[in-house]
Amino acid sequence: MRGLLAAALLLIASLGARAAPALVVPPYPQDLDLSRVERLYRSEQYRVDVKPHGAPDSAWTRTYVFETRNDWALRDFFNPDPARRQDVLIPANRTGMVGPILPGRLDTGKADIRTASFTPFSFEGMAVDVRITLLAPGASARDVVVRPLRRQIAATISADRRTVVLTLQRAQKLSVEINGRLDPLFLFADAPDVPDTGATHYFGPGVHRLPGNGTLELASNERVYIAGGAIVEGRFKLASGSGNITIRGRGLLSGGEWPFERVDPSWQYTVPAIGGDGSHHFTLEGITLVQSTTWQVALEDRSPRGDATHHNVYRNFKTVSWNGCTDGIWITGNDNLIDDVFIFNNDDFFVTTGGRNTRVSNLVVWGGAWGRFMLFHQIFRNTAPVENLVVEHVDMIGREGGAAMFFLEGQKNPRQRPVKAMRDVLFRDIVFEERRRPGNSNNTPYNAARLFDIDTSLVPGGISNLRFEDIVLDQLLPDEGFILGTPASPVQGVTFKNVRAGGRLLRSLGQSNIRTNASVGGVRFLD
Repeated sequence: MRGLLAAALLLIASLGARAAPALVVPPYPQDLDLSRVERLYRSEQYRVDVKPHGAPDSAWTRTYVFETRNDWALRDFFNPDPARRQDVLIPANRTGMVGPILPGRLDTGKADIRTASFTPFSFEGMAVDVRITLLAPGASARDVVVRPLRRQIAATISADRRTVVLTLQRAQKLSVEINGRLDPLFLFADAPDVPDTGATHYFGPGVHRLPGNGTLELASNERVYIAGGAIVEGRFKLASGSGNITIRGRGLLSGGEWPFERVDPSWQYTVPAIGGDGSHHFTLEGITLVQSTTWQVALEDRSPRGDATHHNVYRNFKTVSWNGCTDGIWITGNDNLIDDVFIFNNDDFFVTTGGRNTRVSNLVVWGGAWGRFMLFHQIFRNTAPVENLVVEHVDMIGREGGAAMFFLEGQKNPRQRPVKAMRDVLFRDIVFEERRRPGNSNNTPYNAARLFDIDTSLVPGGISNLRFEDIVLDQLLPDEGFILGTPASPVQGVTFKNVRAGGRLLRSLGQSNIRTNASVGGVRFLD
């Protein structure tokens, strides 16, 4: 009886705790002056209005639609001749890696995508109608696609083909693509939050430029709140070894003022959008990172034992960045949680240099011409091996380039290679909607978009219990890459369960077009 009474009280409490219906539009004025916010614009293509589903037309409320452009200066960063590495590349999809260093290789250039617009709003306790109006003179909506495709969100084109209307049943992150994929509009629908007006650093509506070089260092226990309606120009550096720092809100963090200079970790470590070393119990929630200079959320661990970065939570944030090397999230460390994130970037979505017991879930990702889905960057001796990693419920709605989706990177110099095993890694419920977009100028031989580039000869230690479950691939490529081991560093236990490519269930290595060698054992294909 006591158990039943407790359950009844819990049910009543949960019903009473349901939030009242709410629709919140951030207070960005329609005449917001963005002239001093580099590489961020008001959209010239789209106007967006929202209202509670079924409410009269008088209830439409206008949101602010931001536009970002593919305007970063692509230089010949990888040219074997250092004197040529600052050459601006024209056409954009040609770089200098053709020659004696890597014969015949055409490395990645810029994506063909022209713009990426986005609009933020929040709601809960109701369905919301979204109306998108085309602004360009003579513009006409011929077709519309809403991604992720498996959400099955229908959009209606008006009779005059000037507007598109769709209904959201819940807060989520979507890409609305009208007349093709080159000018997407992202809908960033969040749940409403409670402003932290007592935060150590509170940024209310308006434009805020962090002083000096734009870097604000945060100490342990400090809180940053970026309100809806706010744009903060700069970056946040978490103090080395810091703990219990929070960055959250519904506003924007913009890095467009600071250009991407070079592919050089010694410089890149100084300018990530959010960076740190050895931080723990850090929380990032709700904000949108725009035009980041380089790495976006990059918490490293250079402590002697590699156990200083742990229990960090990254939830419900968004990124829209065009520069090369704009990695999405570094998930290095132990016991980290990444959930409900949208990434539009131009490098790897996820990077780990080591760590245990991390979970990545509920993401929508679209990558540019650089990078991979997952980079295992096993080059540091101090960090823990990758163990008990789960990546699940991810929709890759696009990938404009890249050699492979899953890449194990090690030291080229044998004397510098640490011995690091990798074990108990699970990728589950992942949809690769499009790996090689038809008509993409970056569909070069180098940008093969194959599934695997894993070779333990460069990362001694071996791999065990690598699992792929409920994976959907847009197509089966003639070459899906390789998983290779060595006698000293074998790969043991690779499971493919319900993996489909182009609608076909893969039942064997021969069907999968994945190459292995004698040092790879225990490969299984399950329905």
